[in-house]
Amino acid sequence: MKISVPKRLKFKFVPKKLRSKKALAIFIVLAVVLNFGLRGGPDTSKIKTATVSQKTIQSEVSASGSIKSKNAASLKFGISGKVAGLNFKEGDYVYRGQVIGYLNAEKYLATLRQTQQDVVAADAVLQAAYDDLSKASGAESFQNQIKRTAAEATKNKAFDAMKKAEADLAATALTAPFSGTLTSLEVESGEEVFAGEEIGKIADINNINFAGEVDETEIPKVSVGQKATVKLDAYDEPTMVIVSKIGSQSITTSTGATAYEVTLPIPSDSKFLLGMNGEARIVIGEAQDVLVIPNEAVVDDKYVRVKNGEDYSKKEIRKGLESDFEVQVTDGLSKDQVILVSGFEELGKKSLFQKLAGVFK
Repeated sequence: MKISVPKRLKFKFVPKKLRSKKALAIFIVLAVVLNFGLRGGPDTSKIKTATVSQKTIQSEVSASGSIKSKNAASLKFGISGKVAGLNFKEGDYVYRGQVIGYLNAEKYLATLRQTQQDVVAADAVLQAAYDDLSKASGAESFQNQIKRTAAEATKNKAFDAMKKAEADLAATALTAPFSGTLTSLEVESGEEVFAGEEIGKIADINNINFAGEVDETEIPKVSVGQKATVKLDAYDEPTMVIVSKIGSQSITTSTGATAYEVTLPIPSDSKFLLGMNGEARIVIGEAQDVLVIPNEAVVDDKYVRVKNGEDYSKKEIRKGLESDFEVQVTDGLSKDQVILVSGFEELGKKSLFQKLAGVFK
């Protein structure tokens, strides 16, 4: 079905002077020429600039890590046996030397009594050997020497066994190595434990550190006394701290890299808990009231593009301190100059009209 359009509606959007076929053709040709003539020019949306500013800049080294106690230890019985009792539970505070738990000591008491009797018996044999020696005239005979030496060896062996039995009996009691909180206690009365098996942990939770891992390539820049901030994943606000210790033995990180542990004491009034993770930012350098530009403005480590009218000229600079996002400029720029930050690939691009204009100059 054919739909007719009223004449009065046709070409109303076109000016009267352009409603002729000739004028319309000229208009289309001009549009095409403009379209092709403007192609090839720079994409100005990709060109970003920044202004040289004057401010304070800090150079930092990062260290990921966690909260640890200044004093912490594993709890282990020195001998095997059945747990006879526990005097404390997990979370309790204990003082140095207090008995946390103890093993059934019956067999160790029996062993001690037997070794004490062995010492008495060995001592009697040795004393008899000495009596025989005192009664003999002249030099000690070979037979008496053998008898005496054997008696002395038996006495020494019995004495050593007694001392070991005393130590084993003492080891049935597990005492606190220092004052602190039982952060874990993973044993109950009646359970069998082995010598050296960890049954709990103790820590001084009132004296804590942030232990951070610094990569081996950055550790030469870190020194005791440097200022730092610690930002934990659990809290929004950072905490100001000071580097107190740098580990002398390398460690291997979870990613397989080589690093060194740096210790940063945390204030005693903090709410931090053991094991909380975070990151420390250690200040290794600071410069005040200096010229600063974004890192991405620097090309080939020493050049920037400075805006001059509609163009950008290449300028060599000298760098100072660097942070994660900015760099200090010690020479080559002045405050408030405009520099190119992105869109370097757009520089030098010309449209067809600009190229033609250059040919006819």
